[in-house]
Amino acid sequence: MRISARRLAQALDRFRQAQMHLTMMNVLLPLTFFGVFLFLSPPNLASIVNFAQARPNPIKQSSPLVIANIQNSGVVEGCGCYFHSLADGQKGAEKFIFMADVNEDAWMNINGKDVKLRFISSSPDTAQPKIGQRSFSQYKSGNLRVRVDYIVTGVCQPNDEQCESTSYNARISVVRGASRRIIEAKGGCGC
Repeated sequence: MRISARRLAQALDRFRQAQMHLTMMNVLLPLTFFGVFLFLSPPNLASIVNFAQARPNPIKQSSPLVIANIQNSGVVEGCGCYFHSLADGQKGAEKFIFMADVNEDAWMNINGKDVKLRFISSSPDTAQPKIGQRSFSQYKSGNLRVRVDYIVTGVCQPNDEQCESTSYNARISVVRGASRRIIEAKGGCGC
């Protein structure tokens, strides 16, 4: 019969006070587990209590998330959103931390692999973005969740017909289990 460490610790806690008073005596302490009657000497009882309390948390900790630049920048071509990390200070071609295409699929490099993220939801679009306006989009891939919070930092002038992009600051939150990373980024969306 298996007894969980938690139930063992609970039962042994009931006898802790008695064990403390009897440590100097060679007395057997009776314990009952699921109808089985056990006798333990105080030193053995103390060992079991210490073992039950010292067991590691059975909840598996998630491995840390390592976010890097996307290795294959060809996953998104043409119109889309392209962001680089502010921490890296890297701008230019081939140095993007987050990319999204017009079909709303996105890409990030997580733990050394380029990962395709499936679009889940976003805030409603507005016809003309304004500086300071906030929006978000959410993505997932398996147990990985990504949320991008955008703040508009630059817009096209109303009479500039050649301008086709909007500039943003972004906060990219990546979560998998208990692991979480937040990346501050800068970039734009357009053609």
